[in-house]
Amino acid sequence: MLGVLYLLMPAHAFAQRPFLQYDQLYRGEESQREFYGGYALTAEVAYRNAGSLQGEELQVVEPNPLGLSFRLDYQFSKRLDLSAVVDAAGNSTRRGLSLSWLVFKYYEHSDVRSYALRLAVDPSFGGRVGFPQIDIAWLSSNLVSPLASTNFAFGIRRVRLGYEQWVLAEPGLSTGFVLHGTGPFSSQRNNLDVIYTRALGWEVHMMFGYNFRLDPAGSNIFVSVLGQAGNYDLLETSYEQPLLGALNLDAATSFKKEITTSKDYVGGVIWARSGIEFHRPGFKIMPYIGLPLRQWVPGEGNWPRSRRQVGVRFMLR
Repeated sequence: MLGVLYLLMPAHAFAQRPFLQYDQLYRGEESQREFYGGYALTAEVAYRNAGSLQGEELQVVEPNPLGLSFRLDYQFSKRLDLSAVVDAAGNSTRRGLSLSWLVFKYYEHSDVRSYALRLAVDPSFGGRVGFPQIDIAWLSSNLVSPLASTNFAFGIRRVRLGYEQWVLAEPGLSTGFVLHGTGPFSSQRNNLDVIYTRALGWEVHMMFGYNFRLDPAGSNIFVSVLGQAGNYDLLETSYEQPLLGALNLDAATSFKKEITTSKDYVGGVIWARSGIEFHRPGFKIMPYIGLPLRQWVPGEGNWPRSRRQVGVRFMLR
């Protein structure tokens, strides 16, 4: 079924956020501990089609199609785990290696059902009091038969993020400088606009999935549906300048013009996600595919695009 959906999906779809960020939460999260020896190390690599923010013409906004992250889990007590998530690929909100989340998870369980309360905070410095992002979620799992179980997650996230992007300036704002040579911008009166944005808002996340067990070790095939929606206030400051190469650096810098605007953004997305978890006592391997099924964005403007993702997660435990 997911293979058919994959073939029917358009090549590009609009994103649920005004900023590009690889999110490691709510994707494969469990309401029970997944490791046994007191700690675990997980690496995850994901691939998405590279693209731009404005008409697929400017390919420098998010040039890296890879998402790469590492996670260290530590058993602090019988019912409490502490984790650190590191983003090693960078995105429009950060560049390079960065600690993206500190995670605290508390567990409860019965014979057929398990629960977890998870708090995640973004420890980066945003120049304001408090954490830039705080995410709190409720997770549960239910054994519906000896070979099948369900997973559910619901969470709310506060977002206080700054990000930047390069876009093509509006034609009416052209400075009249001409870029000579060959390529998509040759002999055209175009400018680059650098936009620095502060996104202040809230997100709601939900996940529901089924796991179908394959062996006594816990290997399974999983199918899940994820939904998230966000409401943000965007404060944008742009510095319009000629394209690089049109003038020397001093002239281009002296021509910068600052423009500040504000706008609202409301968007959402529904994902389908499926894969296989291969469990062994010392490790776990999980290849997966994610498809954006339906997305909502404001009617005006060119926004980042969510794209099909494939990836693999490997845990040493």
